[in-house]
Amino acid sequence: MITTTLAGCLEDDEPAPTIVGEWYAWSNDPTFIAPALIFQSNGTLLLQSAYQNASYSNWSANGQELTIDEGIHNFTLSDNWLFIAESEGDACLVMSRLLLSQEDFISEAENLTLPTFCPSLLEYWTEAQ
Repeated sequence: MITTTLAGCLEDDEPAPTIVGEWYAWSNDPTFIAPALIFQSNGTLLLQSAYQNASYSNWSANGQELTIDEGIHNFTLSDNWLFIAESEGDACLVMSRLLLSQEDFISEAENLTLPTFCPSLLEYWTEAQ
């Protein structure tokens, strides 16, 4: 009985990270502050961009595989960051759970520890620098 009580106290009460929620990417449109991806718990993904109407897709995740409307991608979560690559060895799209200024986003993204399937970041912000 004592070991059961101690084991219960030692368990980590921290919930596992989840992809569900809003994910932000930097945009070269400073007025665009809406989330770029919203993963809903019902398996729906809302994609938004500064220059296109919002669109919906279906998603599911299994381990480090993220399926979005039949396309399978590698993904991982690290603190408040999401990494997605089309296939192992491809540059990763990086997104933040936090809405950051362009400068902060780039600065923090460039200093992240990359997942093993991702040798580099997709540098979609280089045009504006």
